[in-house]
Amino acid sequence: IYTIGYTRSRALKSGSADDIVRALVTRVESDGSPLVRRRAAWALGEVGASQAAAGPALRRAASSDEDPLVRSLAAAALARLPR
Repeated sequence: IYTIGYTRSRALKSGSADDIVRALVTRVESDGSPLVRRRAAWALGEVGASQAAAGPALRRAASSDEDPLVRSLAAAALARLPR
């Protein structure tokens, strides 16, 4: 049975971590679906994205996204980013 942690570590070790983070940031910033923005914000906190790569997008989403759950998940993801 695969776990999220195992899948995450395999994806990040594959050399595609920057691509994954960029794709998630794009979704948080501009996807028209609140559900997609929620999942992308959550995922950025889970994959261990850097402050430099994900912090600005998550801060904007946490403060100004129209969806309250996106704001909440973005704030939680910010707290999980490595400092």
